[in-house]
Amino acid sequence: MDSGPTEWTVTFRGCGTVHDDCDAAHFQVTPSRGAGFTVEVRTTSQIEHLLAQELGKEALDTADREAILSTAGQQIIEELLAARGTVERMLLLDSRLFRVPGAERRLLRECGLLQEHNGGAG
Repeated sequence: MDSGPTEWTVTFRGCGTVHDDCDAAHFQVTPSRGAGFTVEVRTTSQIEHLLAQELGKEALDTADREAILSTAGQQIIEELLAARGTVERMLLLDSRLFRVPGAERRLLRECGLLQEHNGGAG
């Protein structure tokens, strides 16, 4: 007998460098029942370069990377869990995240890295 949908807790555990052109964030994913597991979300130098450009920088620093990976990684994991009820143990932060126009800037605002000032435009 099914007792309803599984609820998930996704907890950011930190970032690290996988190799020269790839950084990764680690998340603990714990279902309301059953054993939890770790998910790694990686980014690439290409995606980092695009995001750095949005910030007007040559490159992202460690704090930028952590803010981006923790926010975007959690979003990706939660979307997959909601849609499929499962998630792979390694995910890539790639261009699919930016399939909606303006998604890069929206992500950077959500991370607290980009503050835009609207001159009263609504």
